[in-house]
Amino acid sequence: MRRDIQYYLTSAPEIKRYVRMNPEWYIKLSRYPNEYPRLVKEANEYYGRTFAKRMDTFNERVSFLSMLMDMVMSMQDNQQESDKSSNEDN
Repeated sequence: MRRDIQYYLTSAPEIKRYVRMNPEWYIKLSRYPNEYPRLVKEANEYYGRTFAKRMDTFNERVSFLSMLMDMVMSMQDNQQESDKSSNEDN
């Protein structure tokens, strides 16, 4: 493998790990070193570093927080109803 490709892989440990998990990239990079940007793109997709994946993750978090807020509001409503009923009993 060319030294410049080895240097790129050494300087980017996650991409190096991706290449180790997908050894066909050793052959591709040895024969076609200009494929390095495609390797980076595939590794980013694998690790979920694309814009679309980040937006999905953000939307999931917002949805989860919304659900938690609804649950808190529901618990507060239940607490207020129980307080009213206990005051009416007295």
